Amino acid sequence: MKTKMILILVLLLLPYAQPVRAREVEQNVYLPLVVNTHEQHIFATGDSKSIGYVSNLLDILPGEWKIDTFPRSGATTAEFITTMNVDILNANFVPNYILINLGANDVNWQYMSEETIKTAYAYILDTYHIVWPSAWIGIMQIWRRGCDTNSDLYNAWITDVIASRPWVHLGPDERIFLANGDNGITYTVDGIHPNTAGWVLTAEEWAQILEQVQPQY
Repeated sequence: MKTKMILILVLLLLPYAQPVRAREVEQNVYLPLVVNTHEQHIFATGDSKSIGYVSNLLDILPGEWKIDTFPRSGATTAEFITTMNVDILNANFVPNYILINLGANDVNWQYMSEETIKTAYAYILDTYHIVWPSAWIGIMQIWRRGCDTNSDLYNAWITDVIASRPWVHLGPDERIFLANGDNGITYTVDGIHPNTAGWVLTAEEWAQILEQVQPQY
């Protein structure tokens, strides 16, 4: 109960905080819900594309892993920040890794706002880092059929955001593995969401990255 109350207080104060950078983050602001040196923990979140690969990822990764999933289907990047604090409070353990897949619901808008997306994504990343300062954060580079130009813009803006945040890393690139040179025919059901083979491929792409960076603890 004490741990939950401290976390709630941190989240309530976040809107009043100054922009966060790595050197400014106070360590140990979050008391762990679970301390387990044997398991690796993943917090998978984002829009509807953030969940379908999870069971496949658990099958691929060696050792003991647990994954918390918090998909927000249909959410844009700006909308996501209105629900993320609830998901943080509902986390079952302290993650070693946070995997984010956001943007598919932004890139289909003709007048996608650079300022809005950068501001929202910065808030998302800084919030996770304040709550879980030791977590490795990976961001999927997104793609959506018919939105190639906006997908490139969105990914470029996110690259700008993480440039000053060394705890955040670019993850797999859907423009390569999901689009697959055939406009997503092989690995998606609709040019947005992976099909069965696409989910397996998504898990394999994340696994390659995670196996390179773990163990973190």
